[in-house]
Amino acid sequence: MSVITPEVKTTPKPRVITTEPRFTDKVFRAVVTSGGMVSFVLLGLIGFFLIYNGFEAIRNAGLGFITGFDWVDAIPEENQPASYGIGAMLYGTIVLEFWQ
Repeated sequence: MSVITPEVKTTPKPRVITTEPRFTDKVFRAVVTSGGMVSFVLLGLIGFFLIYNGFEAIRNAGLGFITGFDWVDAIPEENQPASYGIGAMLYGTIVLEFWQ
């Protein structure tokens, strides 16, 4: 008969945990942060452009541009001026948003 001897297990040394990020972590964080900042600045510039140029359109068309439901092109032969309103589009957008 053979005698089975139990193996002696040794506990490994504990690892040293540091809070210092590696160089690659720092590079990744810098790239992602700068990309987010660039996106934020571009969205801000686009918003500023739309608001700045939109005031002129609303000043010319009046508040009826937002609340009006008519979309009629000008007919110079009949002396009919253009009449544009986005009320129907806004209403449809809002209804469809809550419908889904």
